[in-house]
Amino acid sequence: MAWDGPRFGVDYVAPPWELESESPTELRLRIGAEVFGVELEGSPPTHVLVVGLVDGPTSILDLLPADARPGGTTGGEAWLDTTGELPDTTGELPSSDDLPDGWQDIDLHDPTEVALVELDHLVTAEKADLVHEIRPFTTAQGVQAMEYEVVVAPGLFVRAFYLPSQAGTVRALFASLFDLVDGDVDAMATTLRTDAIGGR
Repeated sequence: MAWDGPRFGVDYVAPPWELESESPTELRLRIGAEVFGVELEGSPPTHVLVVGLVDGPTSILDLLPADARPGGTTGGEAWLDTTGELPDTTGELPSSDDLPDGWQDIDLHDPTEVALVELDHLVTAEKADLVHEIRPFTTAQGVQAMEYEVVVAPGLFVRAFYLPSQAGTVRALFASLFDLVDGDVDAMATTLRTDAIGGR
């Protein structure tokens, strides 16, 4: 399946990926937990993808659906609570005095800057373990993205890609109960595209 919005797009295989929600500024996909082809009702998804424009300070984990994030619930059992919440950006953005370290002077059009400050928050405030640091990743479109991977206790793998667009940085966030360093995720990430100059 090819999904394209006004600012970004991605290709995915359906099934196993299912469309959870879409809007001009955000796409949400998931893979439900299954055993022998039967979906496990009430279980968290095994994989989640959230793609959208970065419009201000946000906790990466808060972007995930409630049933897929640490601190959410999975079949009635609470995952390990996270610490260090960033300001809520659903209303007015906080003043510069309230922003967490690194967000005061950040250029939201610079994918490397956004990746650095969000990775720093995951490692310091969320106590995530680093799988690999920020490194370049080139899409099939030829766009230079930045990516990293961490593991958040008790075992959530998070791999994020940051791409330039004319409206600012686009973040593609993969989260999974399994290691995300595999060919399928790489192949899907390669299809990420934006309206960056020189792009599609």
